[in-house]
Amino acid sequence: PKECVFKLNGVIYDFAPLARREDNWVVEQVDRTFSINPCRGVHVDSKMAGCTENSIACMSEKSVLGSLSLGLIETRLQTLISSNITLSYNGGSDQMCTDRSAKTEIQFSCGNSLGTPVFVDDSDCTFKFSWSSFVACNASTRPVVSKTCKYPNPLTKNLIDLERIKTPYYSVDTTPYSVHFARCGHLLGDELEGKRCSGKKVCVKDQRNNKVLSFGTSEDGVEVFAREDSAEQIIKSTSRCEDSDSKTWQAIVEYTCSEDAEETAYFRGMSHCHVLLGVSTPLVCSSYKSKHMRFLFAIILLLGAVFLGLILFYICINPNRRDKVFRKIRSILLFAEQELNQWLIKG
Repeated sequence: PKECVFKLNGVIYDFAPLARREDNWVVEQVDRTFSINPCRGVHVDSKMAGCTENSIACMSEKSVLGSLSLGLIETRLQTLISSNITLSYNGGSDQMCTDRSAKTEIQFSCGNSLGTPVFVDDSDCTFKFSWSSFVACNASTRPVVSKTCKYPNPLTKNLIDLERIKTPYYSVDTTPYSVHFARCGHLLGDELEGKRCSGKKVCVKDQRNNKVLSFGTSEDGVEVFAREDSAEQIIKSTSRCEDSDSKTWQAIVEYTCSEDAEETAYFRGMSHCHVLLGVSTPLVCSSYKSKHMRFLFAIILLLGAVFLGLILFYICINPNRRDKVFRKIRSILLFAEQELNQWLIKG
């Protein structure tokens, strides 16, 4: 949605990836549930009769059969304070307060993933949420560390190679979608949705109508944003998104550290012109590389010990050479002792 793109202090921010296509971001509490959908507005179901599709957030109370709108999408106001972006929405329900309508404030901070909203508090009919997400980062705080499948860990500087993941591609079945995606190359084989995925990086089949969305080629490229124990890969494409006249489809793959030996892939949903995916893998763990570095260091120490042993063996098998070396060592030790005594006397 165009409403998701705005400029603050000369920096253009695009919050479009936060717009859910078929469901809402949900924040659960003991006695109530918040449904949130920035930019697009909430998807209303039977439990949200008090809200409309223009509501940015909707609160459903579990103790009563009712829901209240917490702000309208067209009232958005964005502010930037100390690198944090706050989106404010007015025009919500006036049933909770006598002199004002409900209001939603979402404070965004730069994060390494798409993130999720977190409830902070509510007072005077203002409901506050925090959200750590990469969409709130500008170019200086979220640099591209690589345009390939290899990138340096920002903390350890060790090279992390996503091509080392054994699985050539991932297949995830999650109702109502079947998803296939390749990390670095492209999908191969005719068995993936009858050739409709072959040669593409990402393939999504909607099981309700058997429509297949496939996009991305090896030439389209990727971008990797990384931190200590996680990385985010943007798979680009030239396939136009039907929800926008100017945007193309992209996939956002979030790699998170997992100490388990096996990688696990999962589908995180669909947002505006974005397919959201995830992979849990030990490859992005800083400790993963550290273990290999310790192994390499142990090999170097072993080779050094063997080399030193060969030198000692070479010296000891010849008595004259051995005595000459020992005399030299004794003279060095004697010199060191004399220097130490002189230093102690002067001190």
